[in-house]
Amino acid sequence: MWIDRDLATHLVQSASQRPAVLVTGARQTGKSSLFRRSFPDHRYVTLDRPLEAQQAQENPDAFLQRHGTPIIIDEVQYAPGLFRALKVRIDEDRDQHGCYLLTGSQTFPLMHGVRESLAGRVRLLHLHTLSAVELRKSQRYDPEHIDAIVWRGGYPELWANSGLDTDEFYEDYVGTYLERDLRQLVAVREVNQFRVFLGLIANRIGNILNYSDVSRSVGVTANTIKDWIAALEASGLVFLLPPWFESASKRLVKTPKIYFADTGLAVHLQGLSPDASIMRAPAWGALWENFVISELVKTARLVPGRSLFFYRDTSGHEVDAVIRGTTPDGTGTILLEAKSSEASSTRIGALRAVAAEWTGAAPALMVAAPVRESEPLIMADHTVCDPRRALLPGIREPL
Repeated sequence: MWIDRDLATHLVQSASQRPAVLVTGARQTGKSSLFRRSFPDHRYVTLDRPLEAQQAQENPDAFLQRHGTPIIIDEVQYAPGLFRALKVRIDEDRDQHGCYLLTGSQTFPLMHGVRESLAGRVRLLHLHTLSAVELRKSQRYDPEHIDAIVWRGGYPELWANSGLDTDEFYEDYVGTYLERDLRQLVAVREVNQFRVFLGLIANRIGNILNYSDVSRSVGVTANTIKDWIAALEASGLVFLLPPWFESASKRLVKTPKIYFADTGLAVHLQGLSPDASIMRAPAWGALWENFVISELVKTARLVPGRSLFFYRDTSGHEVDAVIRGTTPDGTGTILLEAKSSEASSTRIGALRAVAAEWTGAAPALMVAAPVRESEPLIMADHTVCDPRRALLPGIREPL
């Protein structure tokens, strides 16, 4: 069963304005399905097929001549030699829009090819796993069991096919990643050691990233950990949330935090049971924070001018999210705390302390907590909202 994606409107609009569109995102987020559903008359070819990838890399002109246009080329990172040939063809007729629709699951290699050959010729978009907004619109989950979005995650196949075993899905997903994508990005001599690293990172979501500490725990160098983190980023499996430091004179933490792009994968790598009992697990607080931040990231990608940070100073004041560009003129700021229970949602001393010292226009204060109310609760100086049930106030809904 198809679930409509918020990116679809942006995708169709981009294809009507540019010769090429590249959609990046982790494997199985629905990139090729979105393209094929949005452009049913385009030819389709996937470079997951070794012979297709070989010809696209070794003889890109022959590859493009054989398939013609308009065309969807899936997993284009397997043929970086294709980009130069695409540039030549696009430059021959810049008025032809939507001729080359590309997908890729490895961001860093793709961006190198785009910068070298397709700068100014291609629109870049990113497709995440399903957001709570998309699932609410599809009515694919029971409002009485909405915690499932946290432990099950947002990979479309898990929601389109309710019979899938969640643990088996993620085990297959990790196996495919280790055997195919990882080896394209970084040299890993010991796969089991990398699995230990994955579990360790999953248990440190929401933490300040300390490469040396992780390297000691895994038994490899700090530079190796940096390479592995970069590989996870390139594959769309994790993201680094940058710190907010408007003034260099302030004593603020300037190291990023690490989060998983999808909490379902983090739950699996932590070895937790993928069911409602997770809300009683010690890891629930970190998982809830990861879920809230990942929902904000998914929305921010669709709103021009939106940016996301966290705040921590050396005095111990911390705010989980600083959201910039929350008003139509792009100047608004929201300070947000993720609270993993209704009881803890009333404790907002950190929000008030940071807001009291904020320079510029006063920020709005918000708490994202798993509460029963389907609509935001407006308090005296802040708002409480459950992002599983309703879009956070001030976070403009995607088109």
